[in-house]
Amino acid sequence: MQEIMAALVLAVSANLDTFSVAVSYGIKKIKIPMASNILISLLTTIGTFLSMEFGLLISEFIPSILANAIGGIAITLIGIWFLIDYFKKRNKDTIPMADSDNSGDISLQEALPLIIALTVNNLGVGISGSMAGVSTIYTTTFTFIITVLFLVIGTFAGKTVFGRLFGKYTPLISNILLILLGIYEIFF
Repeated sequence: MQEIMAALVLAVSANLDTFSVAVSYGIKKIKIPMASNILISLLTTIGTFLSMEFGLLISEFIPSILANAIGGIAITLIGIWFLIDYFKKRNKDTIPMADSDNSGDISLQEALPLIIALTVNNLGVGISGSMAGVSTIYTTTFTFIITVLFLVIGTFAGKTVFGRLFGKYTPLISNILLILLGIYEIFF
């Protein structure tokens, strides 16, 4: 159960940016069709899986206790780095806009910048998570499911006052979750 919870926390914290992006799109009345949602979710999940496999490869060359500590420290440092970045950028609109033709929805072709941004966001977390011993299978499964849900729920929430308020703080929550997960992986 502990393994599942660690993977769930990692997947949620890595994907709160996805929710924030979706809220931003909802506020701007941009729709994410299900085909684009599935493509974004699938490619982001593949990127997370590959980064976790790379982390496992690195782990083979160092003792497991050291790999867990390094992975936990890396997750913590990534969380701190993103937290500092959050406070530097909190008043700027840094959400990648993908609706280049102003159609009101994101086509499969327009989803590419969003896919790249979300995948890059998950790379360091994936490498560190797998080095810390977080399950690749559970994490990638949760990543896909959570990405699909966060894109749907976030877009809808962006149309509400609650979504606008909560969406503004999801990167902050994500960073705090990463720091806590990293500390947990170092000591437990």
